[in-house]
Amino acid sequence: MTHISTHKITQPAMQQIAQEAAQLLLDSRLNQTAHNSAIRLPKPLRPQTFDQAWLTQQALTAQRAQTLLNPVVGWKCGLPFGQALQNKVVAPIFKAGVQCQSPCAVVLQNGACAFEPELGFTLKHPLPASKTAYTQEQIMAAIGHANLVLELIENRYEPSTDNADNADNADDLNAQPVSFYEQLADGLFHQGLWIGPRVPLDMAFNAGCIDFSLELKKSESPNSTDTRTFSGQHPNLNPLAPLFWLVDFLNQQGIDLPAGHMIITGSYAGLLTCPPNQTLTLSYGTLGKIVVSFVEQESKRSV
Repeated sequence: MTHISTHKITQPAMQQIAQEAAQLLLDSRLNQTAHNSAIRLPKPLRPQTFDQAWLTQQALTAQRAQTLLNPVVGWKCGLPFGQALQNKVVAPIFKAGVQCQSPCAVVLQNGACAFEPELGFTLKHPLPASKTAYTQEQIMAAIGHANLVLELIENRYEPSTDNADNADNADDLNAQPVSFYEQLADGLFHQGLWIGPRVPLDMAFNAGCIDFSLELKKSESPNSTDTRTFSGQHPNLNPLAPLFWLVDFLNQQGIDLPAGHMIITGSYAGLLTCPPNQTLTLSYGTLGKIVVSFVEQESKRSV
């Protein structure tokens, strides 16, 4: 097994490490059911920098597309954060995880459905990798439509999670929480997307803040509802800011953005949860509303 060292690693060695780590992550997904947690990467393969995590994520993306015929159909993104902005929020969206019908099958998180209310922007024109950067005007002109969407969230690891099989000794068990870079390599909590109705582009472009109304109706008690209202805002107060960053980042990586790809840019209300088997009506202020019910996914998780 190749080891990640704290010393400088050559590019070929990083590629080999990424391939080994990606194969283990893919095997974990193939063997994981809807009711158990993932096994972490062995410590020698755990990414310690963004570059290491990105290489692993890209290797895993290629394996999921080629081995499982599960292609990328979009991206989730957020503006970089942390010291020197080294933590970049970027992960692919896969075709098998996209749903638009109700009920929507999800892997439950502690018995609940976990999701984040967002906007999705779909390209009508491709943005192929180019030697020159795209302007914001060019990017906006390439966007064809926007939708209300729910990003379905899944933490595949136990909360404290250092599996006994991977611990160097008994004292190491649960000693190291799962890092941002490990989650980045595995897709940043992304389980899938539920795509709701379209939104006028001018309204979506300017949706910095949204007043939400959430109503839950139990299937066995249709006349009983639980309603609450809350104010939400985009993490950057501008849903296009992360999209502009993503296009520039992928361009630097030589990655094309084809027409039809959807890009989501951050939750307006953090993480929300609701019980399964209830009708959820989530109103996005004047933008529209989503009506969907969630059911537990009983079979293997989407890979």
